[in-house]
Amino acid sequence: MAVGDQFLLRLLRRNELLIRRRKKYATTTDSRHWLKKHPNLAAELKVDRAEQLGVGDITYISTGSKFGYLVLITDAYSRKIVGHEFSKSLNASFVSMHSK
Repeated sequence: MAVGDQFLLRLLRRNELLIRRRKKYATTTDSRHWLKKHPNLAAELKVDRAEQLGVGDITYISTGSKFGYLVLITDAYSRKIVGHEFSKSLNASFVSMHSK
């Protein structure tokens, strides 16, 4: 007797035989700290053309047992990525190089 995949999933779920996947993620942001928080200077700026404002972001990427760091610079008007860099370490020179 052949069974469909939906029938099999219902049967497994009903008998509590499905295995739940654990989400693998790292907590990377903690805004509850005593360090200075800089204001958003772009909040009041009216962006009406390309290449007027670049917005930077750092993304953590799992590389097995460690993390790598990807900096993306996005044009605020066109929303196109205009620059990027990947590093295995998050030192000050890597980040400040892209904030100019």
